[in-house]
Amino acid sequence: MQQQVRYYRPAAMPGLVLGEARFSDFSFAPHYHLDYHIGVIAGGVQRQRFGGRSELLGAGRISVMPPGEVHTGCREGENAYTLRTFRIRPELMHSLAQEIAGKPVELAFGGAMLMAPQLSPFLLALHQHST
Repeated sequence: MQQQVRYYRPAAMPGLVLGEARFSDFSFAPHYHLDYHIGVIAGGVQRQRFGGRSELLGAGRISVMPPGEVHTGCREGENAYTLRTFRIRPELMHSLAQEIAGKPVELAFGGAMLMAPQLSPFLLALHQHST
């Protein structure tokens, strides 16, 4: 199966890039991003390695990677997986954090895998609605 990747930049939200990719046999070598990545799986399972640990990203989980967090990614098992990402420029993330907090906020956190069975379907729907 060939890998499929596409990106979309919503005009109404400068600083946000939505990504959707389907990978069957592609593995990400250790790498990092210059922006924040929030990832959800629409099908299948991805194994991510970051911060000295290995985690599975599948249904009900959300991956959060801040800028500079070195990580890898590959399929888990024999099946392909579909990954949807929200790529948020640091300036936009800081602006959103300040808007939510009502004051300037210093963001400092490492990569995380969140168990969020109610939030992850919402993020998938939001992603689809925004493209």
